[in-house]
Amino acid sequence: MKKYTLKDIDSFIRKNNIIKKFLNDDDIVKIHHEWYLNSGLNFNDFLWLLFNKSILINGEMFGQTGDELLFYQNNYNLYINMAYFRREEGASSKIVRKFMRLGFESQNKADKLSAKKSIFKMKVTAITNINGTCEYAKSVHAKEYEVDNFLNECHIATDKCTNEFGCSCTFALSPLRDEKGHFIRKNI
Repeated sequence: MKKYTLKDIDSFIRKNNIIKKFLNDDDIVKIHHEWYLNSGLNFNDFLWLLFNKSILINGEMFGQTGDELLFYQNNYNLYINMAYFRREEGASSKIVRKFMRLGFESQNKADKLSAKKSIFKMKVTAITNINGTCEYAKSVHAKEYEVDNFLNECHIATDKCTNEFGCSCTFALSPLRDEKGHFIRKNI
C-alpha cells in the first residue's frame, strides 16, 4: 500500500500529469493549505482532492468551451489515473474497476463523437492481457464491436473481471476495413 507524503508531491504530479492540465503550482499550494487547515491528516486524501478538483475544473471548461470531445478525453485520463492511484493505495479490485469503468465510459463517449465525425466506418477492439489470470479478458481479446454498443456488449472493468488488482484491459477505436484491407467509407 502506497502512502504518499509532501516529499512525494512532484513524483505524484509527474505520474498523474493530467492534473497539471487543470491546476498550476499555485493552485496546488492553495488547495494543500486549505486541506491542511481543514483536516490535514492523510496526505493521500489531499492527492485525491486534486483529482476531484480537476474533474470539477474539466466540467467548468466544458461549460465555457462546449468541447465535448475534449471533456470526455480529459475525464478518461482523470478516471484512469484515479484507478491507478487507488490500486497503489491497495484498494479492492472492485474499487479499481469502478474508476476504470468510469474512464472507459468517458472514452467510449469520445469514441462515439469521433466516429460520427469520421468519413470511415469505425469499430472498437478490446485489447486485453491474454497472459493474465482473467478468463473474461482472454475471451474478449481482439474482439471487435460496434462503437455504439461497445460498453453494452463488452464487460471489461465490471464484476466479470477476475484480475485481483482490478481490470488491466483497454480498447481502441479504428476504421473498419474491407477484405482487401482498405478503409470502408461511410455512405454519405
